[in-house]
Amino acid sequence: MFLSLFLSCATQTIGGDSAIVGNDGEDTSEDSGDADTDTDTDTDTDTDTDSDTDTGEDSGDPIDTDTDDDVSTDELLGLVYDFSIANATIEEPSGIGGLIGGAITQDVLMEVEFVDAASIDFLTAISVADDPSTQDYCNATTSMEGGNFLGNPEFRVGPTDMTLSAAGVAITLSDVYMTGVFAADLSRITDGTLEATIDVRPIATGMGASADDICGYAGGCIVCDDGEEACLYFLATKITADQLPTTDILEVLGNQCEGCEDGPPAVDAVCL
Repeated sequence: MFLSLFLSCATQTIGGDSAIVGNDGEDTSEDSGDADTDTDTDTDTDTDTDSDTDTGEDSGDPIDTDTDDDVSTDELLGLVYDFSIANATIEEPSGIGGLIGGAITQDVLMEVEFVDAASIDFLTAISVADDPSTQDYCNATTSMEGGNFLGNPEFRVGPTDMTLSAAGVAITLSDVYMTGVFAADLSRITDGTLEATIDVRPIATGMGASADDICGYAGGCIVCDDGEEACLYFLATKITADQLPTTDILEVLGNQCEGCEDGPPAVDAVCL
């Protein structure tokens, strides 16, 4: 019912001292001296002058690849950001991207665990559905290591897998890559993207539909890791992630989440 309601709404002259012999057999090389001086003089003066001028005065110092909008790596360490898919533009899958994006009710919280001039690592967690700034301790955290930060303030990190709630059921996002640009004051991440592969079968179950239905509306699915054609390429863009100054992410292992429904009220009371 939910699905049906929603769907209704790319020859060389060589200079030198060669002898010229006249008709009388005498060597007339002295008379040809003028022909030599022009070629020798031109050859020397042009090459010396041109080879030195362009690299000194014109180029100056080596080009500085750093830009004025680089952010401080020291200040980034430990900051947490709320990467919200709900406010994103869902570009893929075409046709039903909005349906899938709208069904995702949790945000991705990202804490900068390590950063230097070349790389960046994040610890990611899933938020509580009705409180994006609060970590859901019933979902395991994920380490996203070895991200590219050579383009400071831009980053790209991935791949990894993570689990989110969509249509009331848990769905797994595989091969997740995330990108973004840190604001100069570190207050937010702009131009964020999240791309992943999503298995539509759990979503179909939560909506009372079949995977074939969703794949049909999307123009076909791709093969999942288990060999079934029930996955879609997902791409969310134009994401803005605000910094959460009072939030710290607690690392939660998968085996700590068993039997946990709503999550503990305190950070030190993770479900076991």
